[in-house]
Amino acid sequence: MHPHVVLIFAIFAVQQVHCQQPGGDVIQQQSPPVWDSLSILAGNRHLKSDDIMELIKSAMGGSDYPALSTIPLTKFTCRSMKQPGYYADVDTKCQVIRRCDMNDNLWSYLCPNMTVFNQITLVCDWWFNVDCNQSIHFYDYSNSRLYKGQDLHLLDNQDEIEVQTMVEDTPKV
Repeated sequence: MHPHVVLIFAIFAVQQVHCQQPGGDVIQQQSPPVWDSLSILAGNRHLKSDDIMELIKSAMGGSDYPALSTIPLTKFTCRSMKQPGYYADVDTKCQVIRRCDMNDNLWSYLCPNMTVFNQITLVCDWWFNVDCNQSIHFYDYSNSRLYKGQDLHLLDNQDEIEVQTMVEDTPKV
């Protein structure tokens, strides 16, 4: 699968829409909306393709992006998190992902060099797409919907939701 398709799927998977479902369930819109959140997480930088190519070409590991080869011990603990989920470890400049399960067990993963953990899409992303210092503000953004069971809506039926919303919002004559 093409990397852009995966990223777009991940983005839509984390955004929710406010509408009435056929069963009466209401889905609340993610706040702030996903595109705004991704912009905030990227430090409100809007790079063009030429800028990105230049960044990648001139980037220096260890200064422009973290370049860890092993997972270091940090002060991160699952007990300090509100809920189970996936968390960017800011002490590693977000190159390390910490996963906490429902029993406060901790697993750690290392993103490849030139990538860091994107707290919104829950994937390793180019370092220039993530301002690691903003990551802690988004710890609950996607993690709040993990481990929710049947009540979880990940927009796998986005077209149906949009059509139904348009029908419900059409004035009755």
